[in-house]
Amino acid sequence: MGYDNHQNKMAAYRDKHSGPVCLWYSNTPQRMPELRDFLSHQELPVALFELFSWFEKYFIQCENFPPGKFPNKECVSQLIAEFVFNHPEGSHKRPNPLRELRLLEELCHSLKEMQHKEEDSEQSHHDRNQDMRHVLFEGLFGCNPKQLNKVDEYRLEVLGKLVSLAISIKSVSVLECAAIWIYNQGFSPVCTTLVSRLVEDYCTLVPGSLGVLGDLVQVCPQFTSQFLTAVMYVFNSNTDKGAAILPESLLELVTTWVTDSPLLCIEHITNRLPHVPSFYTPIKQQTHPDILYLSNRGPIAGLVHCCVIAPLLSAQNGAMESGNPLEEPSRGTKTGLMFSKLFLGVLQSMLYSQAELARLKYIRCPEMITTESIKRMVQNVSKLIKLKHLPLQSEEVQMALDRFAQAIQVALATGVIHSSRDKLVNICSGLPENRLLHLVLHHKDNGKIAPGAMLQVG
Repeated sequence: MGYDNHQNKMAAYRDKHSGPVCLWYSNTPQRMPELRDFLSHQELPVALFELFSWFEKYFIQCENFPPGKFPNKECVSQLIAEFVFNHPEGSHKRPNPLRELRLLEELCHSLKEMQHKEEDSEQSHHDRNQDMRHVLFEGLFGCNPKQLNKVDEYRLEVLGKLVSLAISIKSVSVLECAAIWIYNQGFSPVCTTLVSRLVEDYCTLVPGSLGVLGDLVQVCPQFTSQFLTAVMYVFNSNTDKGAAILPESLLELVTTWVTDSPLLCIEHITNRLPHVPSFYTPIKQQTHPDILYLSNRGPIAGLVHCCVIAPLLSAQNGAMESGNPLEEPSRGTKTGLMFSKLFLGVLQSMLYSQAELARLKYIRCPEMITTESIKRMVQNVSKLIKLKHLPLQSEEVQMALDRFAQAIQVALATGVIHSSRDKLVNICSGLPENRLLHLVLHHKDNGKIAPGAMLQVG
């Protein structure tokens, strides 16, 4: 990157000013004018190189500070806003598109260089170097979701473009950081906004680029798992608007991921991601009601939810689009078959996961379908039935309940659900009558699946 001349400039800078830059020192506010003066005279690559060096030392020193209460936090935030995102405080002017493109390139390069440093370091230093890459990424792109300002909005926009670029060029260093960012954000608005933008980019604006997403499982399974979990939450949380059904292109992609890589659904267990302290948000504000569901449970619950409500949603969409759901049988049939294939893949994923976790010496399968997620499914099924005024014995309602029952049966057998049957009976008491669901909930076999008992998937 041509940093030889940069080193000479830095040597002259240290001769002129009072020693190295230590952003955690109490004199940092007083030194801000000279720091700004130095950075403003540098080309973008040099300025970013120096900033990242300062930030790396800063975050190492901040390891023992509580989240959101790092020293000189305001000064560091100003440097990030002004010299990384070119958005000084009070500015309403959008940064130059060319500079934005160079910023994306430099971010990819810098994170890759940090990854190479991790790989070359001894094991004792490897974990710290890796943590610093993730903490730096959070420092650049984290934000308080309750108080988004213009810089935060632009920061999130750049993050979306950076992740999209990383997907297209298969940048593992960036995708790993993005996976941990999603993991730590939970179901916050900034996380769901990022996921929605990626879906819009690849499934709506340029659907022909889905092949790139298809390779994600091999490129970075950690990101694929977190992205899939978040996608399921985004669509499953939209049922009150009748807009939760997956786009056909995204449905095909998810189906391929799950059926070809069934162990993707336990990637969050077999390759755990770290919790990164937030630079922006105090810990008491970080807790989000759904963060554990996203961070620790993986995509299984969301996938089951998606498949269960699909028959209800597809009928609803047909009525909305044409007034008659039977007017587009080919599309409905193709989508219906794809959901059946996805649902079978989810059931098989639970079975494969049980075997893999047993091989890895897990005494008990971690819970992946919580009581709260079951309540969500029951509530959304009931809501959609009322919304469409569907007869309780209609084909759509009974198919949804059959899938729900089959998922509960396999989840109990594999240990994916830890709830007792009595608790499940109570949660499901408001659902319409369904013979298979009644058998699953009241059969006293402790969840074991007898040979030949796997029923046909609808």
